[in-house]
Amino acid sequence: MFIVSRLGDVITLYIGMFLVPDIVDQEKLGAVLPLTKLATFIAFPLIFFQSGALKFINVFYQRGEMAKVRRLIRDVSLLACALSAIVILGLWLTSDWLMTRLQIDDGSVMLVIAFLVIMSFWAPLAGVATQSLKRFKVIIASRLVAPIARLVVMLLLLQSLQLTGVLLAQLASIVAVFLLSVWSVSGLLRGGNSKGMQGSYRENLQEMKAYTIPVGIYAIVYATQQAAEPWFIREVLSKAESAAFYIIATFGQIPLWLAPAILPFLFPEISERHERGENTFHTYLKAMFLTCLLGFGCVLFFFLFAGNILDLREKWAIYTPYAIYIPYYALIITLSTMIMTHITYQNACRKYGYVRILASITMLEVIALVGMTMLDASGIADVSLNIALASMLIIRVMSVGYLMYDAHQTRPSNQQNATPAR
Repeated sequence: MFIVSRLGDVITLYIGMFLVPDIVDQEKLGAVLPLTKLATFIAFPLIFFQSGALKFINVFYQRGEMAKVRRLIRDVSLLACALSAIVILGLWLTSDWLMTRLQIDDGSVMLVIAFLVIMSFWAPLAGVATQSLKRFKVIIASRLVAPIARLVVMLLLLQSLQLTGVLLAQLASIVAVFLLSVWSVSGLLRGGNSKGMQGSYRENLQEMKAYTIPVGIYAIVYATQQAAEPWFIREVLSKAESAAFYIIATFGQIPLWLAPAILPFLFPEISERHERGENTFHTYLKAMFLTCLLGFGCVLFFFLFAGNILDLREKWAIYTPYAIYIPYYALIITLSTMIMTHITYQNACRKYGYVRILASITMLEVIALVGMTMLDASGIADVSLNIALASMLIIRVMSVGYLMYDAHQTRPSNQQNATPAR
């Protein structure tokens, strides 16, 4: 797992640090991150329901209720069809406004985003089934297949298509993983004849609702935050500064590639053990320790050597004045990864007490970013990269402070038994 994941990371590093900055024009470089985040954000209606599907596909599978697994996958697929049509219509109606905000003039970009939105509905569903049914070999393989597909398309199209080539490469990687995931669960789905579909999860609707509403709410808030940050950077800062943010984020996101390698395996493992009434807190502590070790190690490395690294190549050297921001962004990403690890654990154990406070803290950042955008547009204040990164960091520190309290409050009093759902 580790070796395959690292090979995929090497390809991703090459794409983000070498290929894209070398080929994409500087004035367009700052649009890469908001464009790649846009499709995921637009797909937020289904994110809400998929949050519950991830848990209960796993629960039903562990109980041996295969008919319910097939029925749930089928129903979420039908929902994805309906939402795809609605969202694509909305995207078509707002395409001119979106292109203006992102400072792009290539209409083909919006067409590719439309396809990305469709795959943003379907790919997570296949991923949910693969993860919940513990197809770990496929999950590992996808960590290599996705960057390879992305690299091939970029080598073919990036020079001529620029931003459209970036998005087509992202689409290719999503489609490749989607097909691999569907293939991995095809044996299960082929059992979905009329007899295999007779199982109904109506009797489980109350517990599904109790899980999906809080978890889905935070999933939407998190998706909003992830889309708002690069959007804000592109909207408020100059094209040169937004291009610099791309470089900062590309290097600073390395902890996001290293630390969460265990997360796809963490949820089904903890969920299964929790449902059996076993202790899971020690697994959580080990996952958090690994996350912190890798993340803070990267932060320290960038504090010491970020400037030297940017000086290694001419295309990077023009951003050397921004090198000081890389370790701070790496710290933001490390804290975000700690939050992801905590939420994964709590969701797997059906503990939702974190949602109200953590969602409120996260929305504070979104509100602050919107407010700063309005102030900048009106000329009342000149928003800088310093202010933008400071707001991101403050929110992460507040969130991690709360999750430490939440972890202490929800720690099992009896280490021999799982904590009952709150």
